Amino acid sequence: MKLPGGRSFDMVIGEVGFGFFRVYHLPAMAGRLPDPAHPGDAVPVRQPRSPSGARTAPPANRPPTHYVINEAAVEALGYATPAEAIGKPLRMNQGTPFSSTDEIIGVVRDFSLYPPLEKTQPTIYKTATDTGGDMRGPGFDAAALHVRLKGREIPETLSAIDAIWKRHSQDPINRIFLDAFVQQQQINVLRQGHAFAAFAGVAALLACLGLFGLSLAAAGQRIKEIGVRKAMGAESGQIVALLLWQFSRPVLLANLIAWPAAFWLMRRWLAEFPYHVELQWWVFVVGSFTMLTIALTTVAGQALAAARQKPVLALRYE
Repeated sequence: MKLPGGRSFDMVIGEVGFGFFRVYHLPAMAGRLPDPAHPGDAVPVRQPRSPSGARTAPPANRPPTHYVINEAAVEALGYATPAEAIGKPLRMNQGTPFSSTDEIIGVVRDFSLYPPLEKTQPTIYKTATDTGGDMRGPGFDAAALHVRLKGREIPETLSAIDAIWKRHSQDPINRIFLDAFVQQQQINVLRQGHAFAAFAGVAALLACLGLFGLSLAAAGQRIKEIGVRKAMGAESGQIVALLLWQFSRPVLLANLIAWPAAFWLMRRWLAEFPYHVELQWWVFVVGSFTMLTIALTTVAGQALAAARQKPVLALRYE
């Protein structure tokens, strides 16, 4: 598409039906969605061709046609808000130009089924009427019929679709559920997530084993100290608190060292995604609290066993 100032940008043209926006829950952020009752909302996709095969220009007196664009197109067209784009004309720089009466009637949020590493491109939605079954939506490289099913009636609905398909076509039906399609597009990201989760689990397990062994050694080395403290009147709870604090200090120190490294690595990883959440400080606090809880749970049993031991057993050889 070419802007009045000469600047151009790439765009995607999605040829969809009137029910496309309802199927994917895409309400109008500004303006309205196409409606069969409104003249001009149904856009003819196939333009007549000349004997040489080139597309002919649309007649000058043809009725105005209406289009819906996404948020990325609003920004690319230079409008400050979606509402500002409503009623504005569209002009194309490739193929047959749009008529000066072609205008924007609605804006929907960015929507794409492409992998999350790709930013949603500026998109113009045509509500097509003569596509010959070629209903292309953003995220699909081939013709596709989009159907929303009720969870309790999926087998019956699929059987009815198969029966209708066989009556009207000899070609085999090729269908896929949306969650499986999206999973195929995002398989690399999912594998990364599974790998990170596995590595984190192994690291946590090794850390817990190390803390358990360290608690056994520390309890054995301080058995006489614990006996003396108990002989001097210390309660078991005080002994347990002393031992737990001993193991809490290295865990807290490790978290303080890990915070900057984790923040830097997560920022770099999230920067690969055009749409991502922002890191919040409380995430690191929750992570530290979780690791501290796991560490204390690991050594609590050994600390409690050492604190309950009778002082005479520790001091009989002294």
